[in-house]
Amino acid sequence: MNRIVDASFAGTLERGIIVINGQRELRYASAFPAPLLKLLLAQLRRDFAAAAGPRGASTVHSFTASGDIVADIISSCAAVGKIGATQSAGILIAESESVAEARFHDAIGRVLISGIAAVILIVLAGIALARVITNPVKAVARAVQASASGEQDECVVPEGPAEARDVAMAFNSMVGEAARRQRVDHDLLANISHELAASLGLIQGYAEGLADGVIEGEQKRIDSLRAITGESERLKRLTGNLLDLALLETGEVNVHVEDVPVNELLINLATRFHAVADKHGVTLTVDVPPALPTVRVDGFRLEQVLVNLLSNALRHTPGGGTVTMSARPAANGVNLAVADTGVGIPAEELSRIWERFYQVDKARDRRRGGTGLGLGLAICQSTITLLGGRIDVESVVGAGTTFRIWLPLEAGTNR
Repeated sequence: MNRIVDASFAGTLERGIIVINGQRELRYASAFPAPLLKLLLAQLRRDFAAAAGPRGASTVHSFTASGDIVADIISSCAAVGKIGATQSAGILIAESESVAEARFHDAIGRVLISGIAAVILIVLAGIALARVITNPVKAVARAVQASASGEQDECVVPEGPAEARDVAMAFNSMVGEAARRQRVDHDLLANISHELAASLGLIQGYAEGLADGVIEGEQKRIDSLRAITGESERLKRLTGNLLDLALLETGEVNVHVEDVPVNELLINLATRFHAVADKHGVTLTVDVPPALPTVRVDGFRLEQVLVNLLSNALRHTPGGGTVTMSARPAANGVNLAVADTGVGIPAEELSRIWERFYQVDKARDRRRGGTGLGLGLAICQSTITLLGGRIDVESVVGAGTTFRIWLPLEAGTNR
């Protein structure tokens, strides 16, 4: 059979079909050579007879010649079936294996080319994506190196994926905060140097004048000694306030909690400061309800805060004005306030009044005989935070300023 196939199929058509009817009569055939047609038709009839059944069947045969499969006969295979109600038919498809192999190899080649192209595209896309991700990271790395070398204004343009933009914005925020802290520390050093130089200069001037006999007269010498004493007290307060502030900011302060009746505290402070208020021509009042809860807090530190606020209010309120201390019960705590009808604080200055050594108008304070150092409000804020409370300020230029404090009923319970 192989010799017949070899002699008849080779060099002719590459693919063909044979169709028989239910009586196994040839109904159609491609232009096969006669010997091959006879061979394939016989095979189809045998397969049709074997597969003719209610469900049909399928068979596959191969004829090999000279080591090459030259024809695969696929007979019946759903090709045996009912046509209408009574008719059935058989179909055989034959194809040269060399053609099939050529098509297979062509398909494999196309798959390989497509795979290589896909790999190249993936690599290129990966390179592009890596650049999109790494470029912002490299920019942040360069900015970090620049910042480490002292360039505090080095910022990064947020770009790339969302994560890279978040990193860039976080870095910019960190740089901004570092620059702000650097400015604050620079201002702190400059202010300390100024305060020390001013006081030491006065002390030195009076001391040299007394030593050289330039200052004559008993009263002038007494005034000079009082000036030296005043500046010495000022330096003592400066160093003490700096130490307090440093301890408060690091949390290395002991809090001595005790029961503090707030209404009594405010009334006692008003009694102590009435003379100062009268001297400035300012009316000092206290507004507290009779039934005000007692708070457990460090009484000394709370009094220190209120004294600071009250002193500021009296110093910045012109004659004929009013300073009021008040207290009201609040949810889980108590609200305190120190309000004045003074000159007020400009809106653009409000956010900076808590900074160390910051003074809204140092020249004006000096003209009014003040000896403020610019540390009081920074100490107030740190102290109230230590006690677990909050301190806020409201001010209108020309109308006055109000400092509000909220304290929990027990110090530290809301920190």
